[in-house]
Amino acid sequence: MSNNHSHRSGAYYSLAPFIGAFLAIALWGEPLTARLVLPAC
Repeated sequence: MSNNHSHRSGAYYSLAPFIGAFLAIALWGEPLTARLVLPAC
């Protein structure tokens, strides 16, 4: 059972940078630059 929880938390941590970049663009008007886009590729 604990193995399932570790997979879930791993998924959250791997998505956190993308969610942060999206929020920075959407909420604070950060420009969409190659520095934000290239790591997502």
